Amino acid sequence: MAERSNTRERLIRAASELFWAEGYNRAGVNAIIRRAEATSGSFYHFFPTKEDLLLAVLARAEGRIKRLFSPTEFGKIIDPTERLFAGLGVLRQELGRGAAEFCFPMAALSAELSDTHPRIRDGMASVLRVWVRAIQSLLEEGANGIRNERDLKTEAHLIFAAVEGAALQAQAFQNLDLFDESLIRLHVLVRSQPDDAEFSEGFKGEFEPPVQQENATQDWRSW
Repeated sequence: MAERSNTRERLIRAASELFWAEGYNRAGVNAIIRRAEATSGSFYHFFPTKEDLLLAVLARAEGRIKRLFSPTEFGKIIDPTERLFAGLGVLRQELGRGAAEFCFPMAALSAELSDTHPRIRDGMASVLRVWVRAIQSLLEEGANGIRNERDLKTEAHLIFAAVEGAALQAQAFQNLDLFDESLIRLHVLVRSQPDDAEFSEGFKGEFEPPVQQENATQDWRSW
């Protein structure tokens, strides 16, 4: 039984890496089987179709995201904001390894499949909700009831969008410094907790892109 479970896990891990590296349509079943060191029989035993395999990848990611920001993951970090950025630090490591354990970033795969695969679209929407709920719960913990739920949910969506965008930039330019710099600035914004007027004021004037640093930090503790 353990061997069958390991085979299924290897197939899911191999698929997540190939789907995020090459795209869903380019990642063939045979390539996934070879990467997982499995057989076609074991593949179709666990997954009737490649779409079912991607749905399993998404379901696995949901569980990992829920654990990512949990107190048990970073037991020594009491501050919820620091726990949030500790989790994002783990995400950064995953990006550096080229892995896709958290189904992140989602934009490319979503653009490829959302119009043609409704089950996958629903699965990716579920992953997004898990991301937002996880971030929102940490914001609520830090707010101590001072801010309303609607504001915190909007902020959680904005944080996810910022992190997703930073990851896409890092991929496009093959430069993780861009991800690091974006999260450094995001950390400052989250820590400042501006009110609506201050937040709106920050968008006035000409946008200036972040300055790339030669040795951008990779350690969330200095953000």
